[in-house]
Amino acid sequence: MITKLPKWILWGGAVLAFSAGCVNTAALMGFTNLSVSHVTGNVSLFSAAIAHFDARSILYIGASLLSFLAGAILSGFVIGKTSLKLGITCANVVMGSVKGSLRMNH
Repeated sequence: MITKLPKWILWGGAVLAFSAGCVNTAALMGFTNLSVSHVTGNVSLFSAAIAHFDARSILYIGASLLSFLAGAILSGFVIGKTSLKLGITCANVVMGSVKGSLRMNH
């Protein structure tokens, strides 16, 4: 069991958090007006759309929520570990998703 994590994990986590914030800001301000990394607000918007019978918003926000869920499930399968092991696997997954996001935006 790891008792003290190396500093590169702290820095890596900071870089990942910053990257998530940048992607979220680009999505919010750019083209979707929906958060892509923190979905609690989207769930509220989804429930409001259901309450107002707004089919377009239900489909749009529902697709966003399902995409988030699918990404979380896929990440779990790709990483596939229940305990922290120092290695490059997680970094490869994150960089692949960032590259995929950049390709989608262009």
